[in-house]
Amino acid sequence: MGKPKREKKLHLWHPSPWDGVPGVRASVLRLAFNLIGPAALGARHWEDGPEEQAPPAPEHPPCPACGQPLDEHDIVRGGPGKSTHMICPTPKAEAA
Repeated sequence: MGKPKREKKLHLWHPSPWDGVPGVRASVLRLAFNLIGPAALGARHWEDGPEEQAPPAPEHPPCPACGQPLDEHDIVRGGPGKSTHMICPTPKAEAA
């Protein structure tokens, strides 16, 4: 005759992907999974597509400071430790 089969262990918390995996790393991951929980991945509606489509980006967005298109502006990259800033173009002379 054989040995009787062992009964399954009773989980103290919810089951984790590391149940039954031997080793110290699996024990630490199992404990962390039970304390923190699974990753929050959002609603997961990827199969159906997004419920709301984002509006398309404007082709020539205006500058929030002067209102002229951003294509006409100069962007000065400061480098390490210096800030990046944008230089607005001079206003166009209005034809009289």
